[in-house]
Amino acid sequence: MGERAHVRDLRPAMEKRMKPRLLPVDLEFVRAGQPRWWNLVCFERHKLKKEGYLRDDSPHGVWELSEKGTGFVDHLLTMPDVGEDTDFNRPRSAPRKTGP
Repeated sequence: MGERAHVRDLRPAMEKRMKPRLLPVDLEFVRAGQPRWWNLVCFERHKLKKEGYLRDDSPHGVWELSEKGTGFVDHLLTMPDVGEDTDFNRPRSAPRKTGP
């Protein structure tokens, strides 16, 4: 979606792309009525802002790469097979249960 996207456009696009990998537990609603997968995406977004990959001065509802983030994406795109997502649509397995 480029270096900048509004969440109203980003979320449906991300959901469509992630759907083959989402498990029923990922679709359960958590805080504020959001599905677990989206809640985790927002948490990761916060970490990316703190690490300087996303701008922290973007308007509300806009996710925007910083200069550092743009450089990182450009670097990734030069790596072989990164842009192809050859394994991305493979469904993931359910997490293993731990404990008793």
